[in-house]
Amino acid sequence: VEVGLIRLIGGAQENFMVFFFKQEAAYEVYQCGWNSDVCSSDLVKGATSIFKVQSGSTVTVSGSGVALNNYVSGTVTVEGNLIADGNVNNESSASYQVDGTLTVKGNWTNNATASVALAGVTVGTVELAGGAGQTIGGTSQSVFEGLTINNANGVTLTSNQTVSDNLAFTTGVLNTGAFRLDATNTASDGMSGYGTGNYIVGNLRRYVTTSIDYNLPMGTATQYELCGLRVSSQTGLNYVDISFTPSNQNPTPVGLTVNGVAVDDFLDYGYWTFTPNGGVTAVSYNTTIQSTGHTDKGGSADNYSVITDYGLGGGWQDLGLHSISTQQYSTTTVLAKRQNLTSFGSYIIGHSIAPLYTPPAVTEELRVKGATSIFKVQSGSTVTVSGSGDRKSTRLNSSHTDISRMPSSA
Repeated sequence: VEVGLIRLIGGAQENFMVFFFKQEAAYEVYQCGWNSDVCSSDLVKGATSIFKVQSGSTVTVSGSGVALNNYVSGTVTVEGNLIADGNVNNESSASYQVDGTLTVKGNWTNNATASVALAGVTVGTVELAGGAGQTIGGTSQSVFEGLTINNANGVTLTSNQTVSDNLAFTTGVLNTGAFRLDATNTASDGMSGYGTGNYIVGNLRRYVTTSIDYNLPMGTATQYELCGLRVSSQTGLNYVDISFTPSNQNPTPVGLTVNGVAVDDFLDYGYWTFTPNGGVTAVSYNTTIQSTGHTDKGGSADNYSVITDYGLGGGWQDLGLHSISTQQYSTTTVLAKRQNLTSFGSYIIGHSIAPLYTPPAVTEELRVKGATSIFKVQSGSTVTVSGSGDRKSTRLNSSHTDISRMPSSA
């Protein structure tokens, strides 16, 4: 039974697709090239017009220059897979409701219903998978449950957009330009597939809660600049705006030190900025930043630290807690972490010629001295006092009693 005519706009001639429905199974799709004066039907038009792709079915809208148009309160429901080789447009109070996968190979323009979700627990995905650069825009701020970037030439926002569950990268960058991507899923990281060549260039608004590690895959046109955020406690914090700025911030301020060691220079590719919503009265958080694209300064992980600028007029400062065990170094990538921060601002990685950590002297004697000094080996633990010399020179000494001295024959 014929259930409708689909209008596909392309070139000087308008193509139409006739859909047939068989026993709750897949749609069978046929395409013909009729002139525009033969038919006047649009894709989905009217408050009661619904086009539905059933679960387990795949429908492809194909042809040179075709567009998939939905308007005048029409509804396109995707429970299976709908593949559009051209642009996808949503107009005049119409809506797309996606529980399966809607693959778009042209541009996405939404001037109608913002939400792209179909009610229920299943997360629907809109995948941008074109062979040339694509755009996501429109007068409505689309709310995608899942958004997948699968375009090596990149996807660019022409208006603010929202992802409510997961932003996934297969290949390519998402460039926000002057606009912003909002990630509203606070319950989990909500990002996947990010890495070199797969990240956000521009502006990310990350909604947050406490005790979740949020990975924030930022970068530039050529470099991947990952950062992370974990909020321990907060009052009034809902979201944080994240950006990365390419900039050489050298020279360092005179007298800047970490753990009493001078910070001699900054990694010279750029810095990260976190800006919270208004009304935050208290916060404690940790941040991790990972720099690439900078000039290699050499050394080891112990030569690097996160330096912060709270925007309070003090410039770059040693704030929060620097832990000696949280940095990583390679000739191309430096990762550093700063803990127990209490205000937001900008962050950069500092380099010290002298290491920030000096290991304790190695000794062949463990000495416990004083009436209040206690050395305890917990139940289930094993402690070995050993050395490279002869056994007589390796000692466990408890002052004045000598009850712990190792016998020379031991």
